[in-house]
Amino acid sequence: MELSKEALVGVSMDHMRSSMQRGGLPPEMLEVGMELMRGRGGGGVVAAVSRVLAAHPGPFRCAHLTTTSMEAHRGEVARWLEALAAKGVQELVFVNRPWPLDLRLPAALFACSSLTRLHVGVWRLPDTRAVPRGAAFPHLREMVLSCVVMEDRDLAFLLDRSPALEKLAIITCQDGARVRLASRSLRILQVCLTVVNYVDVVDAPRLERLMLWMTSKHRSCLSSMVKIRNAPKLRSLGFMEPGMHELEIGNTIIQAGMKLSPSTVVRSVKILALEVKFTVRDEARMLPSFLKCFPNVETLHIHSAVEDEPTGKSKLNLKFWQDAGPIECVQHHIKKVIMREFRGTKSELTFLKFVVERARKLERMVVVVTNGCFCSSGCQGDTQAQMETLMASAKWASEGSKLVAFENPHSQVGTPAWSFRFAFNFDWSDPFDYGYDQASLGEPVSKRKATELKSLGNKAVEKKDYLSATGFYSQAVDLYPDDATLFSNRSLCWHHMGDGHKALLDAYECRKLRPDWLKAYYRQGAALMLLKDYESACETLYDGFKLDPGNSEMEDALREALASLKASASTEAR
Repeated sequence: MELSKEALVGVSMDHMRSSMQRGGLPPEMLEVGMELMRGRGGGGVVAAVSRVLAAHPGPFRCAHLTTTSMEAHRGEVARWLEALAAKGVQELVFVNRPWPLDLRLPAALFACSSLTRLHVGVWRLPDTRAVPRGAAFPHLREMVLSCVVMEDRDLAFLLDRSPALEKLAIITCQDGARVRLASRSLRILQVCLTVVNYVDVVDAPRLERLMLWMTSKHRSCLSSMVKIRNAPKLRSLGFMEPGMHELEIGNTIIQAGMKLSPSTVVRSVKILALEVKFTVRDEARMLPSFLKCFPNVETLHIHSAVEDEPTGKSKLNLKFWQDAGPIECVQHHIKKVIMREFRGTKSELTFLKFVVERARKLERMVVVVTNGCFCSSGCQGDTQAQMETLMASAKWASEGSKLVAFENPHSQVGTPAWSFRFAFNFDWSDPFDYGYDQASLGEPVSKRKATELKSLGNKAVEKKDYLSATGFYSQAVDLYPDDATLFSNRSLCWHHMGDGHKALLDAYECRKLRPDWLKAYYRQGAALMLLKDYESACETLYDGFKLDPGNSEMEDALREALASLKASASTEAR
């Protein structure tokens, strides 16, 4: 069956709506989800979007503008931005999907001074030298630049004109990103899937997280430079890659075996994540120096990477670590170590033994073994037992510490786990922790994440922030859709926001999952009452009442529904 272009547009809109619902966005938020057809038919959609933007009274709480060909509609695109600016848009996702990459973003974007969140994708930023002097984003708190072409001055301009900006992500910049960070407000910087010349933290007094994921060096450079000058609140740093990332603290480039001074350490960092190729000598030799630069680290994440062609025999034996000298964070501060993709090499094992024999405050060491490494039956107990055997000769410095080992459930070895949304969430205390502790205890990682997200949703409900709560519950549902309480809680939020249809859908899912749970009937009845379907509400609440005739809350709800049904019937009779 061949769908018409009108049907295709409808499918695209439905897909966007479902995505927005999963993200927890209520109906009063504007969604302009478009998949403009190539060739004929696109003009009709463009005209429709223009009419919607013109007719909406504003303010726009959220607008998503994505398409396959912004280039063919440059004039309309500029007018859309002008309309959004005039009507106070607060959140904007503006993506020229997928190409051309060098299409110039209309300067009208800088008129959107009401923005609090901005995601720009697949554009060349406007020439900021031509932007009006007074243009600024005084309320902008989160910005994502994805596959964006920009000059050095453009990023400096955006930071300068965004005095409230707290969260910044740069994703898939292939021209060689040169990030010079000078911001009095920024708290999180993420650089992902990007070719990096350097990241220079010049002056960032509020910066708490500096996150690097799957970055690579420019072909013209031997390494990517990460400079830390002034970041007194920096708490989380990673994934740093010794050998690929060259670390400079203050004005000193950190080298293997060098003696450090107070000016070459960052004491504020508590969570450090490193990606280490233990089989590459030059990279492995940098590991002690990196650890010494962050003497107060309490949680250490190590992702053991593999090199296709090992260069040089690694000498991370016990003598190597003894010669490295004391490492303050290991001896006095580290409480948790998580090593991912352990392959059983001598260098990896020597490193783990070195840590446990010196870490006096270590509470937990988690080792995620590469799938198939031990060639066992795949039983969790086998992995734990074999890891305990490998570590048996180590004399643990901390008597109360615990070793936990389990096999990676995924057969394909990948890069470190990453979610830029979790990294942006300050309620997620460790942005590198994706549930490895609980996975070893038989609880799925997805369930553990869902539980944490549910807790965040509950806290938002307590604050009556139902919009944020629906977002947390929706993320939790995606991870663990068998939890009826998630649907019950989200139904409550939709009800408070006046969306009876979504409240009813979630209540129905809740009842399917737990047909004997009284609250499922209560939620469904409340949603039907909001929709003024009093007859159905009475039937639902009566079904719930029969489950527990002594429940006063259900009895009161049923009485209210019956009274509303009677009043409605009386009104219709007149």
